[in-house]
Amino acid sequence: MRYQLSEMPTVILNCPILDRGVGITNTIRDDLGIHNEILVYHGKASIARGLEVFVESLKFLNESVHIALIVNLEEPFIKDLKELALKVTRSRPGAFERLHFLPYVPAEDLPEYLSTADIAVIPLLPTGNHEVAMPNKLLKLSKQSFQYFQVKDEL
Repeated sequence: MRYQLSEMPTVILNCPILDRGVGITNTIRDDLGIHNEILVYHGKASIARGLEVFVESLKFLNESVHIALIVNLEEPFIKDLKELALKVTRSRPGAFERLHFLPYVPAEDLPEYLSTADIAVIPLLPTGNHEVAMPNKLLKLSKQSFQYFQVKDEL
């Protein structure tokens, strides 16, 4: 053995549970009550996650496109994102109304909950770990058949 361990360690893969959740009745589309396109982010609400860039993208997106952030609704950064959306609305009327905040969903229900979104966005900024590691979100999203992409550059 390379590291001279007395026994092999147990390796636990950090990925979605393959069994379907039992309590989910709604999807993201049900909760939002919209039929237009939905771009979704799920995870921590912080500056390093690139959410400001994502919210600012409302300036350029078609008026039918909505952004949904599944985050901790108690996170102080949410207030900053709402203020940013109000600023964007000055140049792009209606932008604020197309930004939605939803609470976390249990991990085992997340793949099915997100299944009716159109695109999942991973707007991580190029900082340290974000440049060298694959986000766990990719594993969670890969269980669904919708498209996802990662923002590489700032607007």
